[in-house]
Amino acid sequence: MKELLLRSIRFRNRGQFSLFFCSLICTTVITSSLFIGDSVKQSLEQSRQNRIAKISYTISMGDRFCSRELALNVSVKLSCKTASLINLRTDIKTADETLQAFNVNCYGIGDDFYELNDITLTAPKANEIFINEELANQLNASAGGEYILKIEKPSYLPRDAKISSQEKQSIAIRVKVAKILNPSELANFNLQNSQLNEAAIFMSRQLLAEKIEREHSVNLILLDTDKTPEDINTAIKDVWQLKDMALVLRKDKDLLELRSKRVFIDTKITKELLTRFPDATPILTYLINSIETDKQSTPYSMVTAIASPLTKELKPGQTIITEWLEKDLSVKKGETIDFNFFVVDNNELVNQKASFRIADIIPTDSNAIDSGMMPDFPGFETENCRDWDSGATVELDKIRDKDEDYWDEYKGRPKAIIAIAAGQKIWKNRFGNLSALRFQNFELREKEIVDLFEPRDVNFQISNLAAISKSAVNQSMDFSALFLSFSFLIIVAAMILTLVLYLLILNKRRNETGLLQSLGYSRKQIFILYNLEAALFSIPGILLGLVVGSFYCKMLLGMLAKRWQDVIGDWQISFIVTQKAIAISVIMSLLLILFCTSIILYKQLKVSSINLLRKNQQLSNRTYRRSLIVSIVLFLSALGANLMPSQFGPDYALKGFLILIFLLSLINLAFRIPLKSESKSHLLIAIKNLSRNPLRNLALSSALAIGCFLIASLQLFKLDANDKAGVKASGTGSFYYLAESTHPLIDQLDKTQLNKTIDLALQSPVQSMRVHQGDDSSCLNLNKAQSPLIYALNPKDFQKQFKFKMPGDGSWKLLNESLGDGVIPVMTDFNTLLYSLQLMPGATLDYSNAGKTWKLKFIATLDNSIFQNAIIMSEANFKKVFPDESGYNLFLFEDQLSESQVDQLKDEYSDFGFTVHSTIKRLNQYNKVQNTYISIFQILGSLGLIIATLGFGTLILHSINERQSELALFQSIGFSRNEIVRLLIYEYSILFLMAVASGTIATAFAMIPFITKVSAELSWSSSIQIIAGITVCGIISTCIAAKLSLKTDLISALRSE
Repeated sequence: MKELLLRSIRFRNRGQFSLFFCSLICTTVITSSLFIGDSVKQSLEQSRQNRIAKISYTISMGDRFCSRELALNVSVKLSCKTASLINLRTDIKTADETLQAFNVNCYGIGDDFYELNDITLTAPKANEIFINEELANQLNASAGGEYILKIEKPSYLPRDAKISSQEKQSIAIRVKVAKILNPSELANFNLQNSQLNEAAIFMSRQLLAEKIEREHSVNLILLDTDKTPEDINTAIKDVWQLKDMALVLRKDKDLLELRSKRVFIDTKITKELLTRFPDATPILTYLINSIETDKQSTPYSMVTAIASPLTKELKPGQTIITEWLEKDLSVKKGETIDFNFFVVDNNELVNQKASFRIADIIPTDSNAIDSGMMPDFPGFETENCRDWDSGATVELDKIRDKDEDYWDEYKGRPKAIIAIAAGQKIWKNRFGNLSALRFQNFELREKEIVDLFEPRDVNFQISNLAAISKSAVNQSMDFSALFLSFSFLIIVAAMILTLVLYLLILNKRRNETGLLQSLGYSRKQIFILYNLEAALFSIPGILLGLVVGSFYCKMLLGMLAKRWQDVIGDWQISFIVTQKAIAISVIMSLLLILFCTSIILYKQLKVSSINLLRKNQQLSNRTYRRSLIVSIVLFLSALGANLMPSQFGPDYALKGFLILIFLLSLINLAFRIPLKSESKSHLLIAIKNLSRNPLRNLALSSALAIGCFLIASLQLFKLDANDKAGVKASGTGSFYYLAESTHPLIDQLDKTQLNKTIDLALQSPVQSMRVHQGDDSSCLNLNKAQSPLIYALNPKDFQKQFKFKMPGDGSWKLLNESLGDGVIPVMTDFNTLLYSLQLMPGATLDYSNAGKTWKLKFIATLDNSIFQNAIIMSEANFKKVFPDESGYNLFLFEDQLSESQVDQLKDEYSDFGFTVHSTIKRLNQYNKVQNTYISIFQILGSLGLIIATLGFGTLILHSINERQSELALFQSIGFSRNEIVRLLIYEYSILFLMAVASGTIATAFAMIPFITKVSAELSWSSSIQIIAGITVCGIISTCIAAKLSLKTDLISALRSE
């Protein structure tokens, strides 16, 4: 067996060169695809390491702060390094305001930030900043330049509460650039998972804390530890204090009171405390705009709801007032008074009224009430009540001298009290239902309170940053599979070429195979022998393919970098070669070659040795009838599919593909029709000759036809946001501009107000949306989003905007559906859900916030929208999931604005860091990624077609060589050499043109809807050029092959018969 193998290799080394060529093609494609996948993955990993360095865990608090002391104590408890930071968003501009950058990450750091990561740097000094190269490029900055930061000043009370102070939301800090950091100095530190480097500023933590009036406080703790999240949680519980929960335990004489710096104590905390200390006294104090009777009115008073012996006997709708209020309103016991107050409804201040009957009147200085019952409302710390700075509208001219005198003497002492249940009913809000708790146990220690709670109860979130970021890289898009799919036409062309050429090889060896069987070799032995030959001839091609594949990979990476320049900026994909990729390439290539040879071998070895020794095989009628039945079935399938209504693009491409399959089945049928004509026409003789080997002809024509169809029809999948700009059911939803703000606007943008203040002449309302920061989940982020960006909108404002993919008749009202406790209906773009989040419609995604894990259920998907970077939920559900987050950061404009109007809009809201973008440009930025993939597919597919065309010419040479006796017979009966050449050109040109025509007709059919119904013009040039080039190349190769094949002596071939 071994000797037979060696002799066979020496004897047939020229005939099996085709296996070397096909294995070279397969290995080149597979190797380059795997190298691209590894290169992208390793580059993402390098970007991840540059982004987080040695940080393993983070402890974040959202918009809350904790003491820096907590970080130090956790470090000691866990015996690990920690760093405490202040993380805020800022705008930065040059001193002359010529250049600026918005929504920049600003980190207040100390030396511990660099010590944690073993970097030999010290934190910036006061009024100095470090910036990364990304920001330096945006500002054209250099060391020593002066800049102005505009940073939002955090509020203890969420600004949505409306009673929060609305003044001085942002503060300006003049700073100097001390250093431009490089990536190895943690310049690109970022908690979000993305390969794109975001602009970042690093400044003195102490200075930032002083400026925002949060001395010794931080909102982000970094850890380098191998402990578990449970260990970290336990460490926090062991060392944290009430101040880390924004709570204060106030002791005053015989008073022990728990208050919150956030004004309202979280409902979860008060519920647990009242369960543990049932004798505690709950208090809720509220600012009342006016207390009125039919004749009198008292402006701006505090009213307290309390569970005390005094209010215990109060019936619903009853109140107790002070003598001061009695005198001011001229009322008496038993009369009714009205409380007028603001509540927040759908983020709007709504004036409500509640009527109460006076049950009793107490002295103004009664021990039952005191000024401490008023919580620390922001803006009410003034000596003069006319200096109040409240988020609620305070009409200062209504404040009388007697009201000022009351404030001077009694401060926030309530003028009336009601039952706690009544107060919680009328003043209910999402920030908490009590403003204080008073305890009877004066020996109560702080530790007893904090031990009742978990860190997550006050929005402490412990994240395994290292594991999450690693998962984002590992679960990122598989570029190896992507480029293998892009190159499948090349692989298919190589496989078909292998099948056809190996079939020719085996046909020449039919006698040899039959003889081996006659000599006693089993079919299994012959199968192994021939496959060993094929493997040995393929291995040199595989090894050379590894080298060629490396250069091919570099070419493709360069192509990606060039086409994605506007999308991914300066992010570089490094060329990486791994042993695993090499091994897989070798094995896959060899298996593909052996798969092809085994198919042909298996079919030939089923033939008996006697039949193998015969020369002519007849086509059975059964084969012809089967082909006819298949053609009829395919025709009916194509007809049925094309009668069904569908959308443009992919659906019509599918229908076109069915037409293509039907046309190929007709070609197959035509090849198998046994022609009886006696005509001597060269054309008819050529057509008749096509039936000699229908399987081989069908394989080659299928590769060419499918290639032409795919390359040309890919034009349908290219996207352009300009096609339907201004149409509601489109990717832009008829919105022309999208505005984003660094700092949230507490109120929605109002069309009337905008027209009045800056004369925008808006005709349509502006849609305002809430934003929760997270990972970009669009195609621009090659990492898998772990905690996606969240947008929130009011579904009633988006009834007809945007186009739904699944369900096709979807509605924004679906976001208001009730799906059960803890389940939130959400939407996103279809491609985002499928490829970025790797989920299907109807799936759920766990999302944790404020100590609770919510299930986000994808109840619908949008079709190629501007919201590809985020998940969308209703505003009502957003407030449930993110109760601490306030304001709006995203705004959509349906009107077209001039450049000057856009500038006016940005100037008007410059304090909020307003940026305005064209929705068309935003959508085309996403489209560019898909269009790049399609262009690469077209280029690689064209290469596959070229290979198939060259293979077509090679096949002609083999086929004509196989038919030497037949052609010699033609010559002997009077055909000249030119006539024989013409006959061969006719025969193979018909085959080639039938294949190209099938693909072209199917493509034209798929494009009909676009030609007749879509106003945008399709770019036909590339498709036409490719098909024309392939056609010309095929005809030329046919002519050359036909002429070259007849240079031998045909008569000698006839004599050998």
